[in-house]
Amino acid sequence: MKYPHVSEKYRCRDCIQDFHLTEVNQNWVCPNCSKPISIKFEINGFTHNCHRLLASELEVETPISLRGDYVRFVLAIKEEGANMRIALKEYGVIIIPKDEYVFVINGGWYE
Repeated sequence: MKYPHVSEKYRCRDCIQDFHLTEVNQNWVCPNCSKPISIKFEINGFTHNCHRLLASELEVETPISLRGDYVRFVLAIKEEGANMRIALKEYGVIIIPKDEYVFVINGGWYE
């Protein structure tokens, strides 16, 4: 998924600090403590807490969102040169570069 999604908000849950996109979009970790940045965004009226992970770091059963629409679960992953072939439940197969970030859904966003 290309970023930013229109509803995105970036926060370090450990430092309890919000950040601007330009402060975190290089590697999606907190500039202060280096822990993953929590990202708030909405899918079909539901507010989610997620983080970005490289396609090469995905695991089977990981819930992801492709275009900020629906949550899909990873069924299988296979490395193919510079790309990852990812089978998604109720969607099919996608092929994306290993170094592309994807949304991993952690749960709901509660403030």
